[in-house]
Amino acid sequence: MTATAAPSPVPIVRTVEVAVPPARAFEVFTARLSDWWPLNTHSVFGERAQTVQMVPGVGGEIVERSRTGEVAVWGTALVWEEGVEVGFTWHPGAGPEHATRVHVRFEPVDAGAHGARSHVVVVHDGWEHRTDDPIAYRVYQSDWDAVLRLYADEAAA
Repeated sequence: MTATAAPSPVPIVRTVEVAVPPARAFEVFTARLSDWWPLNTHSVFGERAQTVQMVPGVGGEIVERSRTGEVAVWGTALVWEEGVEVGFTWHPGAGPEHATRVHVRFEPVDAGAHGARSHVVVVHDGWEHRTDDPIAYRVYQSDWDAVLRLYADEAAA
């Protein structure tokens, strides 16, 4: 009898509706990441974190910078379709060999008299690569909810 690897966790899927059209929802998520991401609590440098930037386009990196000039790469864009979807590797605080994947779709919602809205779907998978921290999966299950609430608030502002 041979041992088999434990099955990898199922993807984390979270959704949020935002009160802007998909093009704007995409822009807030990508170009304005530093405006809504909770850097003090969800970053490599913690209270020393100053900004996080998502460089546009496939191959663009997600880069955190500290107030003291330190740099940490969180991931690299794999998919970039303006106003429709963005996908990237994700490994803040870990090497790229431990990267998971995040894919975000921005879908229009027929809101009628309520104005343009978007349904934003986040799928976080690839957990079989995250062998450095077995607790990370459980943490991300709850943290995506809190982070996406901040994103929705920023999009609506």
